[in-house]
Amino acid sequence: MVREVQRAPISVQQEFKTKLYDFFERQLDEGNIRLGRESGRFDMGRRKIDTVIIHHTSNPPGLSPSRLSAIELIRLYAPHFANATAAEDNYLKGQAIFSGHVRNGKQVFWPYHWIIRNDGRAERLLRDSEIGWHAGDWDVNCRSIAIVLDNDYEHGRPGDRKLGAIARIIATHYTNVPLRRILGHPPAAGMIRDCWHRTRFPLKAYSVPRRSVSHVSFRAIVLAFRSRAFFCPKLVSSFASRP
Repeated sequence: MVREVQRAPISVQQEFKTKLYDFFERQLDEGNIRLGRESGRFDMGRRKIDTVIIHHTSNPPGLSPSRLSAIELIRLYAPHFANATAAEDNYLKGQAIFSGHVRNGKQVFWPYHWIIRNDGRAERLLRDSEIGWHAGDWDVNCRSIAIVLDNDYEHGRPGDRKLGAIARIIATHYTNVPLRRILGHPPAAGMIRDCWHRTRFPLKAYSVPRRSVSHVSFRAIVLAFRSRAFFCPKLVSSFASRP
């Protein structure tokens, strides 16, 4: 079945993927999927945050939290539980999938801490104390914050509202993160680099309350957005066996 879909035209693959996500989103919402109950186990490795990584969803705008949860259950958690290769995760094989991240009585499988909508609104997903499975490297996951742009920027560019929202989040919540550790994640890396370099960020355009962030810290972030030095093309030197 999988091989047949892989050989099918792109339109057929997309239709199949949409139906698959529809099914799992509905089943998760109705509580029909048997999930494990371990709470907080993966988050025990959380360390001091020293990195911010920026992604894009590779989906049309308007991705709902429930849809994102279904997508990442399939993309990230299911493969890891089925084929955990790290020695410390061998016990996961054959167990019911769990994330340990619960909202309104239901487990969620979000990999990101923030999502930036098209109008520039920033919505909180994971708490800072929770590890997001997003970087492809467990060590980086344990000490990073993931911010995702709600759109597909494989060939496009985010507007100033979205970039400004990212600046405000970092300037308000993560002033301790050094500029060299604010990174774009492949495949969004080229988009991040090009946009940060070409776009001008007048300080007055982003109304960050001065009582919540120092003028120097916010100005440093804005200046970094205008410099090639902001982008680091090598997010991680190698990919670990854990997500």
